[in-house]
Amino acid sequence: MELAESKVDAVILAGDIDVGDKGLRWAMHRSAPTPVFYVLGNHEFYNHDLFKLRARLRRLAEGTNVRLLENDSAIWDGVRFLGCTLWSDWTLFGQPDLHAKYAEQHMSDFSLIRVSEGEDSRLLVADDAATMHRTSENWLRQELASGGRQPTVVITHFAPARESIAPRFAQDALTPGFVVDLESLVRSSGALLWVHGHVHDSFDYKIGSTRVLCNPRGYPDENAGRFDPRTVVAV
Repeated sequence: MELAESKVDAVILAGDIDVGDKGLRWAMHRSAPTPVFYVLGNHEFYNHDLFKLRARLRRLAEGTNVRLLENDSAIWDGVRFLGCTLWSDWTLFGQPDLHAKYAEQHMSDFSLIRVSEGEDSRLLVADDAATMHRTSENWLRQELASGGRQPTVVITHFAPARESIAPRFAQDALTPGFVVDLESLVRSSGALLWVHGHVHDSFDYKIGSTRVLCNPRGYPDENAGRFDPRTVVAV
C-alpha cells in the first residue's frame, strides 16, 4: 500500500503499523515527502524495551517527513496535531484492579514488552500502563484547554470512548485494555477530529462537535470490506 497515492496534505498513522522500527521506516519510505503524523501502538514495542525503542524512533525520525508524537504537538498548514499512545487506566468497567490483573494474565503486552529501570529492565505491568495513561490524559487536557480557536486533530492509539466498542466486546473483560472513557474530554475538546487505532473494527461517529474516526486494517481475516486505505478527511 502506497501512503502517498492520493494528493493529500498529511497522513495519520494511529499505531500498530509494525513491530519495532519497521512501521516508521515503511512510512518514511512510502510517503515522502508527504508529512506523516505517527503515534506508536502497543505492538511497536513487542520484543523491545519501551523507553529505549521510543527514544531510538525519535532519533530515527528526526529530519524526516515523519513526526513521531508521544505527548507532543505539531503544527502543519495551520492545523494543530496532538498525539500520544494514551494506554489505559483500566477503569472502563469500574473495577480497575480486577481488569488490570486479568489483562496482565491474558494480554501479550505484559509478556512481550519490557521497561528499563536504570541498568536493568523488567516486563511491563498494568500499573505502568496506568501511569503512562494518566500522564497522557493530563497532557491532553492541558493542550486542549490552551488551544484557543486553532483547528485541532487528536491522534491516540487507544480508543477514547465507549462508542468504539464493537457489540461482541461490550462485556469482554479485556475491553478496558483497548478503550478508555474520555467521552467528556472529547466532547469538550473542541477538536475537529480524533483519530484512534488499537481496535480492529471501523468506527466513524461524532461526540459533540468532534468526529471520531478509526480505520484499521486489522489482521488479514478481520474487518473485511470496511478498511479503506484511501480514507481522506477534510478539516
